[in-house]
Parts: sequence; structure tokens; C-alpha cells
Amino acid sequence: MYFQSKDINPDVDLNQRLPVVHAQKETVPVWKSMKADRKAIINAVIGKLHNGVARLDIELSARNAGHLISSAAKRGIGGKAHIAAVRNIGKLMKVAARVKSYADQDGQQDVKRIHRFYAPMEYDNAVYAVNMLVKEYSGDRDTELESVHKLYDMKLERKMPDRSADEASPIGHARTATGISEITLGELLSAVKPEIYARTGGRPETVRLVRKEFLMKRFYIIGFLVLMSFDTLAQISFKQASLLALPAEADAAWLFRLFSRIWIYGAVAGYLGAFITWMTLLKYAPVGPSFAASHLELISVTLLSVWIFGEELNVCKIAGGLLILLGVLCLAEEGKAAGDEPDT
Repeated sequence: MYFQSKDINPDVDLNQRLPVVHAQKETVPVWKSMKADRKAIINAVIGKLHNGVARLDIELSARNAGHLISSAAKRGIGGKAHIAAVRNIGKLMKVAARVKSYADQDGQQDVKRIHRFYAPMEYDNAVYAVNMLVKEYSGDRDTELESVHKLYDMKLERKMPDRSADEASPIGHARTATGISEITLGELLSAVKPEIYARTGGRPETVRLVRKEFLMKRFYIIGFLVLMSFDTLAQISFKQASLLALPAEADAAWLFRLFSRIWIYGAVAGYLGAFITWMTLLKYAPVGPSFAASHLELISVTLLSVWIFGEELNVCKIAGGLLILLGVLCLAEEGKAAGDEPDT
């Protein structure tokens, strides 16, 4: 299953299973890891890392490794779990999935693109979403390992609920006797908060729940189809009721004849259903595109009138229907652009 969103690359497979990196529990205080053990940790993790999913060699310099350690006190979840992630950065990068790639907008010299990777890590009976930032250079820049990809930053964005090994396995998980061994990328991203202000060179970035966005799109599609169905029912029913009620007369017999036909009740049900559906959609959908989409019944009524009432379908009606569709699509795109936050 593939989703397109401003927060993920179009080809990201949310059903991709990621091995969970199991990190040993830290036995020393965080301050000691950041000070006394800092050099030993740096020497153990620096060098060329490899990402097996994207097939990239990524350099981790001593300077950037030190930055990762320092982030334990001021970035994301921090603490011992962050230090454990630094110690296992090679394993995390090996299994990480590249979720988003975008052009650098900070004007840094030789930086071609920024890549954001995610990997799951289990630490102290909890699973964390580890966010790793990789900068891709143009290739003209001299690097210690002659690599154009450099790991620049890392943070733990989310601690998922604790799970014991004997719990029933939820959908998306594969379990071993020691805990979770795999997790889908979609579930990992869905565990991240809807609003995370991850600093990328001082630039805030919004990360949204992809699954929530997908469900809302499906809600809009189904909702407007239901609205169009109710509106169409109301118009066709009124047409049928009017044909059966003619000639109109101002007496009780005419009213009895009108309300004895099922079509008048179909018209009332159509209007009531359309009203309730419209109010529900307006609670979530932008009013501009919604108002335009609410007139799609003009097309459905025209087509059904040709079939039910034998009305003529000419070039003018076809062109009008196409223009209505075009207008709805244009307003929908404008509403989407207005609703998206700027990626700057």
C-alpha cells in the first residue's frame, strides 16, 4: 500500500517491515556517557555506515558523533535511551527506511538534499521511533571518507507503549520470546505525534500521522458520494412526484393524490439525508471545495434524467458537466494548498 503526502516520499511503502534493533540497557548515568565515556563512544561509532534499504554508504564523522551524544541532554526524549541509540547507530541506520527527501533551504554550501530516515529501537521494554537526518552533498566537498552522504543528527521522537513478551501480538508485529522483532513502517510513523517540531538547522518541520490523513481522505470521498446520492434522490423524486401530481388543483383530493405517492417521501428523505451529510462534512472539510463538490448532483441528475425520463443528452450538457468537474478539482487543489503548512 502506497500513500502520497507532503511528509513522505511518494514511493514509501508503509507495509514495509523493519527489524527492531534491540539495545542493551545503559548501566552508567547519562552525564558519564556524555563526559567520561564520550571519546570511547565516538571511536566506536564513527566511520562508514551502510543503509541496506536505500543501499547508501553514509559517513559519521567524529564531530557529528559528538553532536549526537550532546543531543541526549537537549533533543527529543533524550536520556539513557538516546545514548543507547547512539551506541547502536550503525545497526539503526542499516535497517532504517528513508521516509522523506527534500532540497536544502538553508543555503548550506554544497548540500544537495536532506534525507530523513526512521528506524525502530527496543530499549528497556519499550519501542522508540528513531529519526535520523542525513545530508547529501554534491560530491565536490572533501570528506574524510570520500562520501557524499553524512549523518548529521538523530533524535528519539516517540516512545511507544510498553509491551510485555507474553502479550498477544497486534497486527503489524512479529514477536520473539524476547519482545518485538519487526514492525511495519506505517505503524512506526503512526506512533509519532501529529505535531513534532524537529529542528533541522533551525527550520521547523511538521510531521503528520499518515494513516489519519488517509482515513480523512477516504471520509471525504465517501461523504461526498453519499451527499451526491441524497441530492440526486431528492431531485429525481421531486420530478416523479410532480409528474404524477399533475394537473395541480387546490383541493383535498389533489393533496391526497400527491401524498399518496412514494416519490414525495423519497424527496423529503433525500433532502433530510443531504442536510445531515452536509453538516457532518462541513465539520471537517474546507467550505470552498466542499461547496463546489456539493453540486456534483447536477451531473448525476442529468445522466439519470436521460435514462429515467428520456431527456436529451447533447454536447452542451456534456461540456457543462465537464466544466463542473474541472471547477471542483481546481477548488479542491486550491483548498489543499491553503491547508498545507509551508515546508520552510
